Amino acid sequence: MSRSKRLRACLGVLVLALVAIQAGAIAAQPAVAPSIISFSPNHGMVGAMVTIYGHDFGGAQTVQFNGVAATNFTVNAAGNHIMVKVPPETTTGPGPVTITTPGGTVTSTMQFTVVPAGGATAKVRTAGAMRPVIHAVTPMKAAPGTKVTIAGSNLRGATAVLFGGVRATFTIPSMTKIVAVVPKHAVSGAISVRTARGSTTFHGFHVATSGV
Repeated sequence: MSRSKRLRACLGVLVLALVAIQAGAIAAQPAVAPSIISFSPNHGMVGAMVTIYGHDFGGAQTVQFNGVAATNFTVNAAGNHIMVKVPPETTTGPGPVTITTPGGTVTSTMQFTVVPAGGATAKVRTAGAMRPVIHAVTPMKAAPGTKVTIAGSNLRGATAVLFGGVRATFTIPSMTKIVAVVPKHAVSGAISVRTARGSTTFHGFHVATSGV
């Protein structure tokens, strides 16, 4: 074998070794623990569909309502929401929703209440169903003066939208959407929405110093 061929062969082996090392490093990275932001609705009968919003749901192994595992659920490709049916034998509650993934287990601070079939739901609604909830913010990084869309539930009637505690101007196209303008002195961190029925906060927003 000529010297040039031996050199090419050695380089080929070296490249394959580097690829294998990189693949091993990626595989060795620990899974990220899931987090729950909110879910909607916060009450329903057995068999009702519930959407859970959060982060790092990929590979979800179990979803539980009040400690009872659901057998019918799907995770979207981005891993940021789960659609699940309330399982049979779930106790009335209220109780938490728990999700287990390869990265760990998370239990919601919000409570879910099972409504008996044919039962009245008025009492459940007054217990908090009309409180505002933020499900998503788009984009998650924007400069002052940029419009940001806040998606959620029960947002109509909002009295204030704050970026890091700084009030913003906003419009409310529907009960599930607010369009706000990032204020001049906005601070990275939390976006809060206030209504007559309560307030809700969404974390992780970043204020850009210039174009995103």
